[in-house]
Amino acid sequence: MLKEFFLGLSLNKKLILMMISLSFILTSILMVLYSQSEKAMFKDFEAQIIELSKAIQVGVEEITSQGSTDEAILTSIRASRIQRIAA
Repeated sequence: MLKEFFLGLSLNKKLILMMISLSFILTSILMVLYSQSEKAMFKDFEAQIIELSKAIQVGVEEITSQGSTDEAILTSIRASRIQRIAA
């Protein structure tokens, strides 16, 4: 029955039907690819945001910490090295 239906159509109608079906298939494929790439992009953004949040948290902890900062530690190490070299 389906075969007879397609055989009975003119060439022009067959071509139009093929073009419409190919357009539908291509649109479906593009939508799937767009969805997958959007998910991957959101995962990358999430990973970068988490990394930035951790970096900001470490920076805030360094600023607000009560102990010696890295700069103070470096100056003390440099001073001790200078004393060792001079001695």
